[in-house]
Amino acid sequence: IEPTLSRGIVAAKPGLLGSTPFDNYLHTDAKIHPGNNGGPLVDHRGRVVGIATTLGSGQASSGYVVPINLAKKIIADIQRHGKVLRSWLGVIVQNRAHTTDRILEGVKQEAGLHGVIVENIVVASPAYKASLQVGDIIMAIDEEEVIDFNGLQRIMASQNKDHKVTAKV
Repeated sequence: IEPTLSRGIVAAKPGLLGSTPFDNYLHTDAKIHPGNNGGPLVDHRGRVVGIATTLGSGQASSGYVVPINLAKKIIADIQRHGKVLRSWLGVIVQNRAHTTDRILEGVKQEAGLHGVIVENIVVASPAYKASLQVGDIIMAIDEEEVIDFNGLQRIMASQNKDHKVTAKV
């Protein structure tokens, strides 16, 4: 097999494609197909910034790239534990943008309020032990803003399983 090289530019920073909250891919205009799937995406200095993948089968398509920091975490988890470990809070939430008037009753409507509203808490979970309450709005984790449910899951997934996070509620 001959080595190949595709070139292109990163067309978009990490973005959600909708299949899972963890599919936070870079998008490149390099054509990716089964013959060059899985190779590194490098920057102009030769540093690996991601691992190329396709999100379909057959024909060449626009490239999607798993960011290198996520790939490193996944690789380390598999090497150490034989599986990918995910941190969790133990909350069931609803995106602020999708809440109903019933849920928002009594919640102070401040300009710029963002986050997710806690609808339920899993007993004996980290959220339960931290005394989170139904109706709380999780606005940040370790000073990183929580905009929506997918963002909360990505933030938590990037944490070390044993790391204790600080939530702004």
